[in-house]
Amino acid sequence: MDRILSFLRKIKRRLPGFNYSSYVKDYLFRANVTSCIYLSIVVAVLEIWMLINIISGAVFKDGHRSFVWIMQHTSSYIILLGTAVIMLIYSIGYLKGKIHNQKLGYGIRIFFMLIALTFGIYISYISYDRSGQVFAFVTMEAFCLCLLVWHPVNHFIILTLSFAIYLYLQNKLAPLSLSVKINSFTLWIVFLMCGINTHHQRRLEAEKDEEGYLHFVGRSKELIIRGGENIIPNEIAAAISENDDIADVKVMGVPDDFWGEIVVAAVSMKDGKAFHEDDMRTELSEKLAKYKIPAHFFVFDKFPTLPNGKIDAVNLKKTVVKMAADLKQQA
Repeated sequence: MDRILSFLRKIKRRLPGFNYSSYVKDYLFRANVTSCIYLSIVVAVLEIWMLINIISGAVFKDGHRSFVWIMQHTSSYIILLGTAVIMLIYSIGYLKGKIHNQKLGYGIRIFFMLIALTFGIYISYISYDRSGQVFAFVTMEAFCLCLLVWHPVNHFIILTLSFAIYLYLQNKLAPLSLSVKINSFTLWIVFLMCGINTHHQRRLEAEKDEEGYLHFVGRSKELIIRGGENIIPNEIAAAISENDDIADVKVMGVPDDFWGEIVVAAVSMKDGKAFHEDDMRTELSEKLAKYKIPAHFFVFDKFPTLPNGKIDAVNLKKTVVKMAADLKQQA
């Protein structure tokens, strides 16, 4: 048993995605949340349009559509629309900082994926138009597996199961021809390669971002926006680092009810040195504009680090945000 567990651990370490740092995981999560906003809007608009189409057809007594067909499609569109709205609300709330529960986000994304793929398979299965029934299935596959980032193993499992179910049901309607089987396999390969490539590209972006290769001065995602003023953290960090007693410094923005964001600094001191906030503020007042001087300084014995020795910026910021919130409650 121990050998089996050891073997599985080795495989897990070799597969990209299972040993991500918290920074990379957070980067990929935020990338998916952003994609979910666009995806939710597109799906919601499509479903509303389809509902309008069905209702107008029922009003004008389109005899081609039976009552059962209308109810099947209407209920399917409403369910998918509701799921898209839920995902949209969560995604906007998360990016605005109103929602912080990532597990809830994972659950909503998986739930949407299951509903959307089931929708595509079901609508294709009950469609009157046999020549066009594949489009609902292909559209949902593209939405869920190409626009969102999944680990390649998860992508392979989801893609294979959904294709297998779709082809099984289509074969029940009419035996699949050789050309359909070949084209379906080709399409499966296309979706698989698309998903693997999307994951690979996003993972490289996250790792480069983590290592600092993309940390250009003035990059919009690094900016602290305090009351409409754009503040570059690196400028403040450089000014603080000029103090010989400082070992490490990280400047960041934390939420504030009045300013939107305020500037705070996390610092760690060299061995045997103490941090004197008043002296630091005096030094910075000679180098920086008043609004750039950190509202709070938080002293750490040592910053949290990643396995490669780099500062774990994600966990550090979470800690600082909590410290700032606790400080505000005490005031």
